[in-house]
Amino acid sequence: MGASIAVSIAIALFAAWLSSAQATPTCDPFYFPYNTAAYYNGGDCGTYTLFDVGAGCMADFATARLVCEFKGLELAPLTEDSKGAFQALVVDNNFTAWVDDVEWVDQGEEGRRCGVMTQEGYLVYQGCKQTVRFVCRTKDANILELIKDGFHNRLYTVDATERLPYVSADAFCKALGAGWGLVPRSDPRGLYACQRLCADNAYTCWMMREDGDGQCPLMDARGDLQLQGCEQDVRFVCRKKL
Repeated sequence: MGASIAVSIAIALFAAWLSSAQATPTCDPFYFPYNTAAYYNGGDCGTYTLFDVGAGCMADFATARLVCEFKGLELAPLTEDSKGAFQALVVDNNFTAWVDDVEWVDQGEEGRRCGVMTQEGYLVYQGCKQTVRFVCRTKDANILELIKDGFHNRLYTVDATERLPYVSADAFCKALGAGWGLVPRSDPRGLYACQRLCADNAYTCWMMREDGDGQCPLMDARGDLQLQGCEQDVRFVCRKKL
């Protein structure tokens, strides 16, 4: 697998050099003819695609996310399952690439740091405006997503295989990485997201428990908030600030 990826990347690099020697296309990241390399990851059954092997139109973090979405994909996060894909596509080729991860060191846009996989295989957080390569992956059709009002919201799951008791749902969201958690029921933006992802599909979903809640809050299939027993298996929405 690693050898075949290396060969395909070498071919892509030559093609990029040849095309640049003939004519340099305008760098519109949404329509640029990227040279890519793909890796099928058995860990999560996803296909990971490295964009811009030839470094012809590298992107900042926000643009990389948008390009992935534009192509029906998502910017790949770094998880236990995805480590092999980043190793094969990025580290083994001495590349640097965006990872779908953000940390906040201060308020405002200038306080945001975005995840980068280094050539040495380390995840570091750097300024989000630099341009580097990026890795997109296929989306899980079983997870509904809504990106709105500065938050990334994910419903687990359409087929109800991830229905969990409240404590397990809360732990699941937090395990997605820094900044992830259940949606607060007191946040109007969170209520809107759960209305779209849950109630509009006649789903019932957990929301974040708050001080004073004797039981656990959920949005029912009609869009009403209720406090119910915490041990029942229910869908849930995780979110993270972008």
